Amino acid sequence: MKYQYLTGARTMRRTALFCISAVFVLAILFGGSAFPPPANDFSHSRPDPRLSSDDNHRMPPVAVCFDEGTDPDYMAEFQRRMRNESPLDYNIGGRWSFTATDGSTGDYGDGITLTYSFVPDGLSINGASSVLWSALTSQFGSVEAWQAEFDSVFARWSELSGNTYICVDDDGANWGFFNSGELGARGDIRIASINVDGPSNVLAYNYYPDNGDMVLDASEEWGNPQNNYRFFLNIIAHEHGHGFGLAHVCPNNGTKLMEPIYSSAHHGPQHDDIRAVQRLYGDNYEPNDQAVDAYDMGTIAEYHYHRYCSLDDNSDVDYYRLTAPAGMAMTVSLIPIGETYLDGEQLGNGDCEPGVEINTLDDNNLNLFLKDGTGTNTLASSASNPAGIREEVFRYLVPAAATDYILLINGATANEVQLYDLEISMVDPATPILSGCPLDFGNVEHGETSTLSATVHNPAVGQTLTLTSISAEIPFAASPAAPVTLQPGASQRIDVTFQAGESGQYNSVLTISHDGPGGDLICDLSAKAVSVEIEFLTGTSVNFGEVEIYATDSVRVALRAVGNTALIIQSIAVEGEAFSILFDTPQSIVPGPLLSMFPRFTPFTYEDYQGRLIITHTGTTSPDTISLSGTGVPLAASEPVTPFEFALGQNYPNPFNPSTQISFTLPHNSHTLLQVYDISGRLVETLFDGEMSFGNHSMEFDASGYAAGVYLYRLRAGEFSDVRKMILLK
Repeated sequence: MKYQYLTGARTMRRTALFCISAVFVLAILFGGSAFPPPANDFSHSRPDPRLSSDDNHRMPPVAVCFDEGTDPDYMAEFQRRMRNESPLDYNIGGRWSFTATDGSTGDYGDGITLTYSFVPDGLSINGASSVLWSALTSQFGSVEAWQAEFDSVFARWSELSGNTYICVDDDGANWGFFNSGELGARGDIRIASINVDGPSNVLAYNYYPDNGDMVLDASEEWGNPQNNYRFFLNIIAHEHGHGFGLAHVCPNNGTKLMEPIYSSAHHGPQHDDIRAVQRLYGDNYEPNDQAVDAYDMGTIAEYHYHRYCSLDDNSDVDYYRLTAPAGMAMTVSLIPIGETYLDGEQLGNGDCEPGVEINTLDDNNLNLFLKDGTGTNTLASSASNPAGIREEVFRYLVPAAATDYILLINGATANEVQLYDLEISMVDPATPILSGCPLDFGNVEHGETSTLSATVHNPAVGQTLTLTSISAEIPFAASPAAPVTLQPGASQRIDVTFQAGESGQYNSVLTISHDGPGGDLICDLSAKAVSVEIEFLTGTSVNFGEVEIYATDSVRVALRAVGNTALIIQSIAVEGEAFSILFDTPQSIVPGPLLSMFPRFTPFTYEDYQGRLIITHTGTTSPDTISLSGTGVPLAASEPVTPFEFALGQNYPNPFNPSTQISFTLPHNSHTLLQVYDISGRLVETLFDGEMSFGNHSMEFDASGYAAGVYLYRLRAGEFSDVRKMILLK
């Protein structure tokens, strides 16, 4: 999620040009000089609502949705027709600044009320008559059916933000920015449908704030019920994302609703989309920035989990009010919520950046305070853990005289959104406690055993406690055996052992039954039994055959990891003075893909040679060995070579990894240029550029930093020029 700061005001910007819907959605942002003021200045003025106009060139920027495979020339022409040749506007508007219900909408992080209405059939939309009611009713079977789908989308955005959505009637006023939302007349968001260009190509388009109107192409199959109308719902949700101020986020990997490419892998807004809408409009519990405005959770008798909360920037704080039963022990957990994912922008040509990895778990370090019912006095707090780690007020005893409490969440210092959840539980103070959970054993090699521990505590306010059963399912085992008796204030360590057998992921629970208050104590267990080894696809012996002395030959050895975890090649040792290998270690390989290495043989005498490669790795078969053999033979008889002409030889070895020698001959002193290019003709490296004496020459090309593939090398000397091809394998 990207932010841009303009003229002192915080404006969210996700640079975007295209949005592809249906199977892919491609949104083109239109704007420019055709509509005053500029897109990022819409919040500074609002047209007089008494004016009426059907001049669509005065609408705010619009996102147009095209089907997969739409011809680019067609898209460009449609743009020109809609916007009367106006240039693309890459500066999206911010949040809504004015709505029919609220009037002025406040600042970032403040929720708003948006009304939406369905325009009557026959209303002129860009020169075509809307057929929303008839088209969707025909596809869904009833008005109630398709309107319910719209309602569900707006309800979901409301659940995830501070926004309230109200469906209202539409008076059929002319389509255009000057006929914006008006109470008793029409919605802030007006929804229409016209036959744009037949099936596919353009699917829908949506205007940015302060308009938000949505137009669907009536020719599409919106009534397709697959995945509970997921296509219809996701497109509406995506389009309304534009309608309240969001553009696109990259890359296209099916993890975010507002990606340029539509994905059916998820339903509705995802983590990044939730962060974005809460940055603009706060969470569903706003306004709760003061104790007097604390969100009322009501009475929590046993357990309550509060989701989709956030501090939307470094000026935000949150207050919550609750009532706790007298005599209970109250635990409040503040749980930061975040994910690690790739985040990038969409480029001006519609392509997506690959993105950079971000972690939204620890954007801000949040603090938790438990206060009395007035919000004045702090009774307990938790503010010592680093960012990304939960804070917890544990087992606060609720007295009979004071059962009303205020929770305060603060601590944001970075100007970023931090999502969090609140977990609140009430238990008998004598309820035993199980700590140290969950137990995650991680990777355990086949045949190995690993042990972790949890601890049962009997509170000092409790009675004598008996652990009547301690159990875990195979391949986990728990000890000690029950029964175990604990006096008040005493603790008991519980050891859990995992025996790694057949490879795979194992999940189970440790269950501890007891005779105290509360139910069984449960601890989640997880472990992965791993096994990995090297498979040599070209065998475990290499015979180089006969090689002339002082010459070098190489042979490819192909291998791969086989198992259910990554394998690390830690080192490769070479035995035998005539053998060598160029291979960087350590190197991690995942099961499946092939890895190539090239042992070399350079004999120095006329004899047979024997050697070995010893490969040390983290697999179960380490170390693995490859036997090496070869024979040195005399140089072949040949006439002395006098360099009477230019010549560029084939590199050796070829294929190679990571380096190779390029030889060439100069019949006289020459200015020499030796360069390497990739297969597209892009210059990769200049190996030599200068004067060179006549004779035979050889230069090394080290491709350690380059990707595998086909490369070209070119020699220029005087008027001579020649090009050859070589192959880099990795």
